[in-house]
Amino acid sequence: MIGYRLPHVLVCLAIPFFLPAQPTWYWQNPRPSGNILLGVAFGDPTHGVAVGEYGTVTRTSDAGQHWSPPVTVHPRHLNSICALGPATYVAAGDTGTILRSDDGGLTWTDHSFATTSRIASVDFSDANNGIAVGWSGMVLRSTDGGVTWNAINSGTTGYLYGVHFSSALVGTIVGDLGPNALILRTTDGGATWDPQTVTAGQLRAVDFFDDDNGFAVGNSGTIVKTNDGGNTWTTLSTSITNHLYTVQMLDPGHIWIAGSFSSSFSSDDGGATWTTHAALSGATTWALHFFSNAEGLLIGGTQGTEQKMYRTADGGDNWDELTSDVTGAVESIRGLHFIDNDLGVACGFNGTLLRTEDAGKNWELLPSGTTNNLVSVHFPDATHGTVVGWVGTILHSTDAGATWTQQTSGTTEVLYDVFFTDANTGWAAGHTGTLVHTTDGGANWTIENSGVTNQLFSIAFLDANTGIIAGSNVILRTTDAGVTWTPMVISGELREVTVIDPDHAIIVGWNGVIYMTDDGGATWSDHSLAVNRNFQAVAVRGADTITVVGESCVMFHSFDGGSTWQRQYDISNEILLAAQYAANGNIWATGDKGVILSSVSPDEVTGIAEQPVPNDQGLQLTITPNPFGPSTAIRYTVPTAGPAELVIVDQMGRIVRKLVAGSLRSGEHSLTWDGRSDNGERLRPGVYFVSLRSGAEQQGTQVVLMDL
Repeated sequence: MIGYRLPHVLVCLAIPFFLPAQPTWYWQNPRPSGNILLGVAFGDPTHGVAVGEYGTVTRTSDAGQHWSPPVTVHPRHLNSICALGPATYVAAGDTGTILRSDDGGLTWTDHSFATTSRIASVDFSDANNGIAVGWSGMVLRSTDGGVTWNAINSGTTGYLYGVHFSSALVGTIVGDLGPNALILRTTDGGATWDPQTVTAGQLRAVDFFDDDNGFAVGNSGTIVKTNDGGNTWTTLSTSITNHLYTVQMLDPGHIWIAGSFSSSFSSDDGGATWTTHAALSGATTWALHFFSNAEGLLIGGTQGTEQKMYRTADGGDNWDELTSDVTGAVESIRGLHFIDNDLGVACGFNGTLLRTEDAGKNWELLPSGTTNNLVSVHFPDATHGTVVGWVGTILHSTDAGATWTQQTSGTTEVLYDVFFTDANTGWAAGHTGTLVHTTDGGANWTIENSGVTNQLFSIAFLDANTGIIAGSNVILRTTDAGVTWTPMVISGELREVTVIDPDHAIIVGWNGVIYMTDDGGATWSDHSLAVNRNFQAVAVRGADTITVVGESCVMFHSFDGGSTWQRQYDISNEILLAAQYAANGNIWATGDKGVILSSVSPDEVTGIAEQPVPNDQGLQLTITPNPFGPSTAIRYTVPTAGPAELVIVDQMGRIVRKLVAGSLRSGEHSLTWDGRSDNGERLRPGVYFVSLRSGAEQQGTQVVLMDL
């Protein structure tokens, strides 16, 4: 409630610096996010941060008209966020998650409380004093800006969903105890809480304009108001029956509320009458923020549907949906191929064909000339590409994917995958053993005999002669450039085969299936994982780095060639259907509902940590340039003399270079890092972490090593 007046929000979020072996994922599409956003807060009239499911964070600097590519920063859902100042935010969420940012939401530190309970809401009365509330009557209090938290006796075991401070000392908590409303009030800054009397149903959110005038809303259209600081609460009689999850008082007369079933309502007479507004079609509104009576945002979504965000400039008479640069494409994106670090093509259902020339910062929706589902794309070189799909659809490009023409496949069966060994020679595999072949760049396609009737989902060649096809309960292999194919019966739905080098390849499939070969596909070893998830795609980078993706956004990474695997924390619930490493180490993944994910934000990769990154203890760390090629300058400050350590850490959490280890004087220091490990070898391009430790204090940031 401090500084710029904030709307009620649902939960706090914070991001720990160290998440070893976990690539940081940014949503390129859909925007504002592919995950549901649950809370929003503005530190000033233009700068704001929204948080949501799977630790999603997105930022705006123009009052919500545009949002940064959302990044997944924490494995837990973030339910609420509060602004403590123009650049300082505290967010909270499931299992006691509490995070703090001092740079406008770009980086976060973890100050979570040891509990298994969900934190549903957080609010601060000033820069230091805050309250977080949640299930089982949990009330947490901080007096140091959210760095440390102590449990406060709430006097109840009910579910606490909303908290709001109307002034430095006065705050209100709402929730429920069984079917009945629960309201608690403090007049000493949150040290103690007293129950208030209210006859109403379950409450979910609360907001006060001042210490006297407040509204609370909840399930089944419950709306209560007070004009005497909660000494008396009046239940309003309306025709609203929707569950209501968020409320904001602009002044005692103007109130906005919103909730389930696309519902948002406003009153300009203190709640006596309400106007219904049509927005967020098919979705639940979880958070709102109005800058004035005219300008505001609604944010929401429903499990199983895409995230929605709408903005109005005329008090809710008209709403503009904020969408992605991909013109709002939400079709399932099944195929993906990056020709180089910047140029990529993706394809999907209903003829969706997308192209980027700037590493995903912008995607162009291309005319494909078909409404058939497109499921795979492959470029054997920088100019020639082929897309295949349902009803035997084949599209071909000779200008790096800028334009596409249809070719005749000779079949109406579904073609699931395509692979070219050079610009002229290619294969496509599909439904019930379908196999087609071209030797002239697709001008003519010939139906070949695969020898099986199994579904053939993926095809790849290790060299000009040796090819592998993965399908339903079968692996096919050729050593004579496809003249003959030898089947190997193997149990499972095998979804993708990817070549590592002329001897090594990997196949992934349903129910955690992973098979690998080191003899060109003659034999296969079982590396399957004991997980009840269906793998759909696999990406490789060199002999060691492998990423497997699949349903419910499952991801596994191996950094030792498949000997061991580490699971990525969940970042969404969508199915990932394609994945690829670009040459610079960025990993891309696409999937259902238009999902496009990247491990590096195209909007921010040129500006990582170019400004000092201080923490409360006085450590400072600056890296310039970033990204860098041959070398970069690291400048750092330690506040007190004593033992210190400055190390480079890879995405698996391993220290690959120890730059400083010993006693340092206090003050500023600098050195140059040449991108090499401790053994003198040039590290692979990609994202690394620079960690500075002085005594018990630690500071860190990301650095991007580019190709030379």
